[in-house]
Amino acid sequence: MTAVESDGDTRRAEIAAFVREVQWSVFAAAAVDDEFNPSLSGDLRSLVRITIEFHEFLHGREVKRLSDPVEYMLDTVFSGVSSFQMLHADSNAWRDAGFSRLDWTKVSVPLLKETFESLFTDFLEENTFEAKCRILLDLFKIQIALAGMLY
Repeated sequence: MTAVESDGDTRRAEIAAFVREVQWSVFAAAAVDDEFNPSLSGDLRSLVRITIEFHEFLHGREVKRLSDPVEYMLDTVFSGVSSFQMLHADSNAWRDAGFSRLDWTKVSVPLLKETFESLFTDFLEENTFEAKCRILLDLFKIQIALAGMLY
């Protein structure tokens, strides 16, 4: 195993640990939330994983062993659209979730990346389950838009 492969394995392990940590915090909150439909847990888990992978991708920390990491990431985002649709439909019933923070009047790749970074920080820091999920949905909307622009 080369040093680059070892570094890649280490980074993948760090990302996997981070995904588990974020998913745990989201699901711990969901366990006490009467408004969350437990049948959507798999969809929520998928969006959390894809969003964290997308964050890593934007920082150039994608999996280097892939022949085309850009195509992989974009296809991964598109594969999460059905999970997004299920959660988005359910989110209308959540009290105290707030509204989307996205402003679609000005859209560009750099602006969407900047907005994603800002919301990702908010996502990690948010303590309320409903608000955390609302931010996650906004993050995924940005991912869909960026994937469409970069495809």
